[in-house]
Amino acid sequence: MSIELKRFMDDLLIVFRDPLRLSQFLIDSAVSRGVKLHKPAQATTVVEDVNGTIVAVKIVSLDSMKESIIPCTNLVLSMGSWTPQGLRDLFPSSQVSFDITPLAGYSLVFRSPRHTLEHEKNVYRGNSHAVFTTHPPSCGFSPEVFLREGGEIYIAGLNNPSMKLPRRAEDTSQLFDPSEMQRLKYVAVRLMGLLPKGMKEATEDTANIDDLEIIREGLCFRPVGNTGVPTIGRVGDSSLGGVKANPRGGVFIAAGHGPWGISLCLGTGKVVSEMIKKQKLSVDVSGLAVPDKRPGSKL
Repeated sequence: MSIELKRFMDDLLIVFRDPLRLSQFLIDSAVSRGVKLHKPAQATTVVEDVNGTIVAVKIVSLDSMKESIIPCTNLVLSMGSWTPQGLRDLFPSSQVSFDITPLAGYSLVFRSPRHTLEHEKNVYRGNSHAVFTTHPPSCGFSPEVFLREGGEIYIAGLNNPSMKLPRRAEDTSQLFDPSEMQRLKYVAVRLMGLLPKGMKEATEDTANIDDLEIIREGLCFRPVGNTGVPTIGRVGDSSLGGVKANPRGGVFIAAGHGPWGISLCLGTGKVVSEMIKKQKLSVDVSGLAVPDKRPGSKL
């Protein structure tokens, strides 16, 4: 392994524990290799040639509302909970039908005086830990706690299955309910706050002391596939609603990973890249193929 590749892998292992750092790392790495990022933007239509073959995608900047046309040979739809809407926007006559339920969930990132950088280095020695619990029973949900790089602690598990998906990801902040975040903070303090003097554990009557440092509050939508597994594969031309993919490329879908998107994203990206390059796949994902629900078709 070259020194450059080893350094890249070491950096990747560090940021893999934190979705935000991993996402920024991948964006920075892609941009450094010549990828052009359009954000915020919305893909509105596919552009066809005289034969009905996809040759480009039309996008609109959500800042300036200026339209641009991006030539493409391959098109990958991987927008999490927004993937079905993106498919409908680009291929309104498409025969593809796959269901993704957007599951909203709150999360909290914080630091504790009882888990410092010194603990991370000398006690845990770079190892990360996770706790899945039903305590305290009074909270009404099952907390999930993860240690992250930099002395940070992540807690989640408070979901809202009835929350409607906004048209744009940026609009998620408008749905934020402070009272729900307060529930999550209560549980964080109950599990990891400072014990009152003389107490061995917190109780409903005697709460822990809140000495936690809040780093970040979050609300996001996880794309839960109706089959319980993601959808990964090529969309057949017969399912594109009258248009055809470039003969040298294709239209692909990679979505529906539920709460495990960060865990599965790198492997998914590798397999999709192999599909695009027409290489032998590293793993058999035929069971995750894009469904075809046309009359008479077999799934």
